[in-house]
Amino acid sequence: MVDIHVARRRLELRRDELARRVSRAEAGLRHEAQPLSADPEEQAVERGNEDVLRNIDIDARESLRRVNHALDRLDSGRYPECERCGRSIEPARHDAIPEADRCAACAASAETGR
Repeated sequence: MVDIHVARRRLELRRDELARRVSRAEAGLRHEAQPLSADPEEQAVERGNEDVLRNIDIDARESLRRVNHALDRLDSGRYPECERCGRSIEPARHDAIPEADRCAACAASAETGR
């Protein structure tokens, strides 16, 4: 059985960490928005840095969305239930991935397209 209080605390800590990551990525992207260097090699590095920051931002925002969804599920009492089949999500899975919204079997079948 999942300890809801522990799960909430872990999710809140993860949410806060992800919000900081988004904020840092946004600040980095604003900094990278400065005019490019005149040196073509330096421009390539600057564009590469911008791509990395953009990917960090996108990944952090998606993770933050999943964590907020899990917190909503906690509030509604649906946290332990698989969104696909309705069975309980394994406690070990929630320990490993607190924002998981599917049981291991449903998550595996989603990955294989079944």
